[in-house]
Amino acid sequence: MSHERDEALLGQMSDYLEGDLQEAQRAELEALLREDPAFASELEAAAESRALLAGLAPAPVPQHFLRKLQRRVRRRTGGRLLGHRAAQPSFRFSIEIFVVIAVVVMSACWLLLQSASQQALPKGPLVEDTRPLQP
Repeated sequence: MSHERDEALLGQMSDYLEGDLQEAQRAELEALLREDPAFASELEAAAESRALLAGLAPAPVPQHFLRKLQRRVRRRTGGRLLGHRAAQPSFRFSIEIFVVIAVVVMSACWLLLQSASQQALPKGPLVEDTRPLQP
């Protein structure tokens, strides 16, 4: 059998065990089971594995498992798979924005003070001399 046919048969085998095959596909698979004992033993092993797995008790999920898993996926993929949460900007991002705004405001204040001090100073002497000239 070819690899593609094997993959298709494995998919059909799973659907057969779940009862999801259409009538024509089910009849074709059952005919193959009668003709090929190796395939029939694979189906039997898959059915046994499925029954064993169905009999297992569900394990409790650790607290915060999903959040930790999502954080790890975001970190390893650079946010490509789950994306970054837009509603919760990081603390570091907030600090960087604050520093930039503070620098811009301080620069604007300094420029305003510089221009105001240059415009307020008159040209020439600061105090007018009103004393009479002495000969």
